Amino acid sequence: EAYKLLTTVEMTHSSRNTLYTREGAPRSVYDQSTAPAPFELVHTHPIIQLDADGHVEKVVQSETKRGVCALPYDVYEPFMEAYELWTQLCEDERFIKHFDWPEGTCVVTNNYRTLHGRASVPPGMNRTMAFGYLNKILVENRYRLLRQIQTERAEPSMDHRWLTRVPNQVLEKLTSSVVE
Repeated sequence: EAYKLLTTVEMTHSSRNTLYTREGAPRSVYDQSTAPAPFELVHTHPIIQLDADGHVEKVVQSETKRGVCALPYDVYEPFMEAYELWTQLCEDERFIKHFDWPEGTCVVTNNYRTLHGRASVPPGMNRTMAFGYLNKILVENRYRLLRQIQTERAEPSMDHRWLTRVPNQVLEKLTSSVVE
């Protein structure tokens, strides 16, 4: 029953920030030289979103962005019980993986499929994090370009005439024997 509630009851998540200018350009909240423009990101969906086949497609868990005011009255109590169980499981040590992040390293993750948090840092230590979000199509096309460049370097006769305007499956076959 808890799983059903978490996959069917819609929850609104929202946040308001001033990370953009009125023109839509990114800005630092510490930048006093550009005028901030409020930006609100709002989305409503179940905590656990399933695809058409019932498989987990996306998980959204954010205590700072969660709102409960739009929950239907008749499901409020059972949903909040299910949600409390969910948050306990999210914080359960059995499901947490701690790892070192040495300076200069990078972590790439699918934000739709991986729950993540940030551990506290020791006193006196600064934490600097830079974030970037990419659409799947951008990542796939960048990977495609890198494979093409890698292949051209390894085998100059396999130039752009052979490696462009071909489906990804064909490109993968053309490049796999040269690159690997």
